[in-house]
Amino acid sequence: MYKEKNYKLWYRMSAALLIAAVLVHISGYFTNMLYVLAWVLWMPVIGLFVICFFDYYTALRLKPAISKRIFSRESIKTPLFAIMCVVAAYVIFNFIYGFAMLSEAGDLQTIEGIYYSVKGDTMTEISYEKYVSYALTSYRLLSGHSLIFVAIPVWYFGVRADQSI
Repeated sequence: MYKEKNYKLWYRMSAALLIAAVLVHISGYFTNMLYVLAWVLWMPVIGLFVICFFDYYTALRLKPAISKRIFSRESIKTPLFAIMCVVAAYVIFNFIYGFAMLSEAGDLQTIEGIYYSVKGDTMTEISYEKYVSYALTSYRLLSGHSLIFVAIPVWYFGVRADQSI
């Protein structure tokens, strides 16, 4: 099992990654120039989430009381838990809104500088502004899910570091 200082390190790393994920996601309201970074950011996000999951699973097998301490009233009343809940609510909203927008859009294509929305066999010309709007929505769908997969480890490692479990 990890020592307390390792939990503090994991907490700091996950908090820094959450800040990076939020900044990359917020940039999706203005530009999709960081699209590649949004994909690259998924690697440490998934790695951190897997570490969090296996640490909890291992600790639960070795000390079953850990589950009660991690999900105790004290740990749920922390600001970290509130942040995680706000992020989860935003991710759900972002998912529903994004899919509603993109189901309206269909597949986006550019042919000789003209922008099209393709639904089934129908190809409709759309404005550049509409095309950019759909592209940014697609970008935010990609980057939005990384937020919850980082918020959970922030809360988990924060609780573990504070409780010295």
